[in-house]
Amino acid sequence: MSCYATSSQRSVWSFSKDEIAQRRKASRNRALTRINAKGLENDALSVEQERTLLCYYERRIVNVVKGMKLPTKSAATAVSYFKRFFLDRSIMDFNPSVVTLSAIYAALKVEETVVEAQVLCEQAPTDGGVAEEIPASVILSVELGFFEALKFQLVCFHPYRSLEALIKQLLDSAQDRDRAAEIGKVAREIITTTAIHTDLQFLYPPAKIALGTLKDAALRIKESLDMTGLLKLILEKEGGGTELLSQLESEVRTPYPETTMSGKSR
Repeated sequence: MSCYATSSQRSVWSFSKDEIAQRRKASRNRALTRINAKGLENDALSVEQERTLLCYYERRIVNVVKGMKLPTKSAATAVSYFKRFFLDRSIMDFNPSVVTLSAIYAALKVEETVVEAQVLCEQAPTDGGVAEEIPASVILSVELGFFEALKFQLVCFHPYRSLEALIKQLLDSAQDRDRAAEIGKVAREIITTTAIHTDLQFLYPPAKIALGTLKDAALRIKESLDMTGLLKLILEKEGGGTELLSQLESEVRTPYPETTMSGKSR
């Protein structure tokens, strides 16, 4: 069985905040150079416009998967592929509708969920006509290039399993199991609707993402349940210290931070 410590996700797709900022700045500058060379300066997007579009298409991935009643894990993997693709590329250079469906199609294959490209393209909701309809032939024609853009490193480790293990430990040690269960419920919602859209997957192992999500869930419902022992146990096991918690609590809520989009990590 593969593990995160020896995975390509850690060796190929793990970065510091500085590295993320530099990569995004470089891809944006390359796009602007090409646009300016063609005299199309008015077509350039602002940093905020890029961020808005990236967030929209990431959430579209989740909506398509949910709308087609496909496995939740496929959405998380597809979002990871989308993020990896645009880490070194600008949305000004690539059609995000094509990348969105390519990411979903690739994720379904990797997660062993059989859906033909034609079925995906025909059944994918178009958000009331907002999203562009893409023929299956286009998705199939760019498939190899999409895999190449991901460096053929398709392994994705998600924090779901770690979160469930943490919730179990929390329930086992809690005096008030009902409140602990409520924290777990909120944490599951956060991790599927918010955390997957952040840069956490580039920065931390899945267990730490799960930890930050659980702590954030407790804060959101203003729960005073003492999780000190649990948090200390996980932090000691995974490395780091309690100072990491405050970082995770804020980052778990922030998709495409302005600092990394503008190329300034601090």
